[in-house]
Amino acid sequence: MKKIAKILAMLVILTISAKAQITAESTYSNVPGADFFGLVHLKNSGDKYVWVGSATPKEVILYNLDHSVWKTINLSSFPGSYVLTQYTSEEMFTTDGKVCLLLVAYNVIGASCATIIVNENSQVVFQELNFFPNEYSGSPAIFNTTDGVKMRLIRSDTAKQAKIYGLPGIITSTQETNDISNGSLSAFPNPTAGIVTIKYDLPEGNNSGEITLSNSSGQQINNFKVDKTFNDLRIYTSDMPAGIYFWQLKSGNYKTTQKMIVVK
Repeated sequence: MKKIAKILAMLVILTISAKAQITAESTYSNVPGADFFGLVHLKNSGDKYVWVGSATPKEVILYNLDHSVWKTINLSSFPGSYVLTQYTSEEMFTTDGKVCLLLVAYNVIGASCATIIVNENSQVVFQELNFFPNEYSGSPAIFNTTDGVKMRLIRSDTAKQAKIYGLPGIITSTQETNDISNGSLSAFPNPTAGIVTIKYDLPEGNNSGEITLSNSSGQQINNFKVDKTFNDLRIYTSDMPAGIYFWQLKSGNYKTTQKMIVVK
């Protein structure tokens, strides 16, 4: 019995020791959401944290894993109300080895949005008005093919157009996808200016759930009870102010959030 008790005591010590290995490293302030802060893997320079400032100062800061500043990219002249980093790469968009960011601006002058690629010297190397890298159709915006890397942009208004661009480099970042068996939530079109379709799948074993809509301040605007009879909602956004909103699906212990942008 003493031997068994000793073994159990050792297991407890090992468990506590294992938990103690999880330590908080650093806190980054003034981060609006997940789309403004993330981790990227660069082909030549390794893993970096990316912080996006969409207000003042309007800039992108790349940090080393020890949380020291690696590069600061000034975006003070960048148009639009919101700046989101979609892709960060040293070799995907140019062949000169400079870090490039694929950014999306909303409510720019003369367009509902713009896709812009800017390098670490704040130089614009690509711009396309009224098109954005829509990731919500189940296909990534940038992908490998047998004919090289391609970029897919979708028109943001009702023109129903898409454009494909060939890129000179290689993909160095990964994109996460939802596992449908565990539930999913998406909004299309996104950005939206009139009607948005919220598509959802409840996780296996759950027959009902709730979808809520909140603004960027966290204030709940609306909520909907859903079940497996249907798998989408059609919502009018014409009376909503331009800005960033969040849809959240809750079903049992499952919870997922989808960002939506309303433009005028």
